[in-house]
Amino acid sequence: MDTSESWKALAPLPEGVAGHAMASDAREGLWVAGGSLWRDGVKVIQDEIRYLQPGGAEWQHRGGIPGGWAYGGGAVEGDALYLAGGIGTDGLRADILRIDLVSGHVSQMGALLAGRAYCAAAVMDGGLWIMGGSENADDLSQADTRVFRFDLADGTLREYASAPGSGWVNPLLLCVGGKLYAFPGSRWSVDAKRLIPFEGVFVFSPDQSAWEVVPVEVSLPRAMSGVALGQKAVCLAGGVVTSSSAATIEGHVWIYDARNGHLSTGPNLPEARLGAAMASTAGRVFISGGEDKPRSRAADVWSLELGTAEPAQ
Repeated sequence: MDTSESWKALAPLPEGVAGHAMASDAREGLWVAGGSLWRDGVKVIQDEIRYLQPGGAEWQHRGGIPGGWAYGGGAVEGDALYLAGGIGTDGLRADILRIDLVSGHVSQMGALLAGRAYCAAAVMDGGLWIMGGSENADDLSQADTRVFRFDLADGTLREYASAPGSGWVNPLLLCVGGKLYAFPGSRWSVDAKRLIPFEGVFVFSPDQSAWEVVPVEVSLPRAMSGVALGQKAVCLAGGVVTSSSAATIEGHVWIYDARNGHLSTGPNLPEARLGAAMASTAGRVFISGGEDKPRSRAADVWSLELGTAEPAQ
């Protein structure tokens, strides 16, 4: 059954983007930062920071990211949106930025050891955790599984146990119940000479500094968008499935129960999306932008009311 009507359309972005970051603030306003788009056949990295007030009909310009930003790790904590690594107008970025979700002011917090694209980030226990990605944006075969923790108080950077397997590209990293959950990004297959998905969910315990691979009931698309739903569950959406001959962008939505690893289906997105950004607040999830087809960016913004009900065990 088509459940796409459960999603509500909000004010669209001024122009479509993908590879951007999204956040919801304490007032339930929405923020979107950076991203990429195509203009006249040229890929452009955005520097815009935009804000949509609750119930607003138009996105407001709230500042800019010096040098632009896309395809890095984005994570929200309190009144801050953190950006790690990524691609700027001059190439790879190594810096760690903080966007104030009141003023829109951008400040530099520190830096990674080197520029890193297609990585993921999450905030947990006073640290910004960064994993995966490549130090060469044009060669995804060089992607690695390294995991770093940037201390948000003193600015120190520490490397932790690498994730299992070969290099991660565009993973989704979320903090749920005091652990890090890495959902299927993709890895470069030397044999297939293309990106292929990982199987399972990768869970990192900071106390043990160790990874555990948890099987999933179905094969999920790679490069999904997602957001934590409190401390027990995750909402996953979109992604892409690649065969030897074609890539298919999907619009499925899943609710993952972190207590038992169970997956249940949610209302499908109104349209398929890849590289979209998600945010959540007070029982609602939001999704914005993304690719709807190759070299095409969507400007749609949707919300879904999930309520406070816990997923079935």
